[in-house]
Amino acid sequence: GDHPLAEQLSCKIESKKHFQGADSRIASFVSASFGTGWPISAGYVITNHHVVDSAAEILLLDVSGQQIKARPILSDAVHDIAILQVVDITLLPPALPLATTDIDVGARVFTMGFPHIDETGVTPKLTDGVISKLSGLQNDPASYQTTVPIQPGNSGGPLLNMSGEVVGVVRSMIGIKHMQTGETRVFENASCATKIDRLSKILSQLQPPVDALQTLPHQPENMAALRKRLQNSLLIVVAR
Repeated sequence: GDHPLAEQLSCKIESKKHFQGADSRIASFVSASFGTGWPISAGYVITNHHVVDSAAEILLLDVSGQQIKARPILSDAVHDIAILQVVDITLLPPALPLATTDIDVGARVFTMGFPHIDETGVTPKLTDGVISKLSGLQNDPASYQTTVPIQPGNSGGPLLNMSGEVVGVVRSMIGIKHMQTGETRVFENASCATKIDRLSKILSQLQPPVDALQTLPHQPENMAALRKRLQNSLLIVVAR
C-alpha cells in the first residue's frame, strides 16, 4: 500500500471498473484516449492534433456505434488541428457547415462533444457560452477565448454559432499550473478554440474531393432545435 506505484495501480483499476460498466460501444477501449470529431463536406473529419498524435490506430464511432477506421493526412501541431481521412466517406454522417463570416465578442456559441464518456455516456453533451475575447492563450490571434465549459473528451469538437455553423475547433481548457507542485488550477467557464479561418487555410493544401458529403443546413434556430439537427453528425474519436 505504501509503494510509490500503488496510487497509479489503484487509478488503473478504478478506470477499468468504469469501462466494464460503460456503454458496450466503448467498453473494449480501456487503454484508448478519446476526443470529438466532425465531418466536413470534403469528406474529411476534423479533430485536435493532440487527440490522435502518435496513435497507432484511430477509430471513429458514430451515434449508432458503427466503427469507422481513419488515418491522419494533415496535421497542424501549433494550432492543434488534425484532418482525418476515411476509406469510404459514405460511412460518415452529414457534414457540419463552416462559417464564412466573422464572429465578435459577446456572440453566443456552443459546443457538442463527448466529455468523460466512461462517466457520462456516449450521447453528445451540449455546453454553451459566449466569445469572451478574440484571442486565445497568450493573446494568440488564431484562437478565441470563450466561456463555454469543456472537459477532457471535448477536444476537437466544433465551436458553433446560433445558425449551426462551425466558427472554431475546441482546443483546451484554461488554467494555471503551479511550477513547484505541478498542480493545475482550471478556470471555470474558460476555454480556447482555434478559429475556423486557420482550418480553412489548412484545408486549402488538400486537393478538391472527387465526392462530397451532404452538408447540414445553416439557419438560425433555438438551442434545442440546433442540438437535434447537429447531434448525429458528432463522432467519438478513439486513439490507441
